[in-house]
Amino acid sequence: MRRLGLIIFAAATCVLIQSATAQSSTRRLRSKASKTLHKAWLAEKLDLNTKAAAAAYDETIKKSTPNMPERWIAFVRLEELSRLGVLKPEPTSRPSKMPTAVRKALETLDSPLPYQSVLANPLLETKLPALRPATPLIQEWARKQIEPILEERLLQDYRERQRSSSTDRVRRRQAYDIMQCELQGKRTQADQLRFYNFPDWKAPEVSGTAEAILASAQERLTDWIDTEEVSWRRGYLRELQKGIEAQSKQGADIAVKFLQRLPRYSERLLGEEEPEASPKPKDAPKPAEKK
Repeated sequence: MRRLGLIIFAAATCVLIQSATAQSSTRRLRSKASKTLHKAWLAEKLDLNTKAAAAAYDETIKKSTPNMPERWIAFVRLEELSRLGVLKPEPTSRPSKMPTAVRKALETLDSPLPYQSVLANPLLETKLPALRPATPLIQEWARKQIEPILEERLLQDYRERQRSSSTDRVRRRQAYDIMQCELQGKRTQADQLRFYNFPDWKAPEVSGTAEAILASAQERLTDWIDTEEVSWRRGYLRELQKGIEAQSKQGADIAVKFLQRLPRYSERLLGEEEPEASPKPKDAPKPAEKK
């Protein structure tokens, strides 16, 4: 009887170990697929490189199994890109077996896009159907496939990112990334970063001639560089200084508009001067001088 109990215990232990190993392997596969999918999304939305994005979507499909939601997000997005006329890495056919939610999402792509006629005559007014109707449906479906514990972890990670994104260090880095894109002439990428990282931001309003505004901004920037104590921040500011000089060669108004597209920097260089303090009584003690 004791031997039978040991055999049952050993068998149950083997089953648990195999189950845990299978779950661990599945998590690793999903993690790789998720990273590849995220890489594809960044390539498409930030780098505007649809060919690289299509290749990454295709890689996601190949490295995932049919029961992984990431596979179907990539599959549907490739279908949408194909509908837009973007070439796939290689010809593919729709699988015979797919989740019902995926099949219904693909039905939203049945109406073709007249992209060739639009390219041939861009000025012709054309009513286009939704360009990206299927992917949001699959993203919502994929979210519901996540286990409750993992979903809660994702929500916690999101909250942590929201808290950390409000810190000055992160915001400063985001503003610097936008400045770099503007300096390199990547206006579309800069617009994307402004939209994602500073959605409620508005450029400071300016009044007066562009020449006077630019001269004041350059003077403020020089003072900022002189008073900045951190060496690598001074380096960033000197990059901006050279960029302003390059923009000013095209005209003062161009340089001012360039500054108005820079979160954080524009407030410091174009914002209103701090109001003077109200006069103090004669017997009031003088503030200590800054060292």
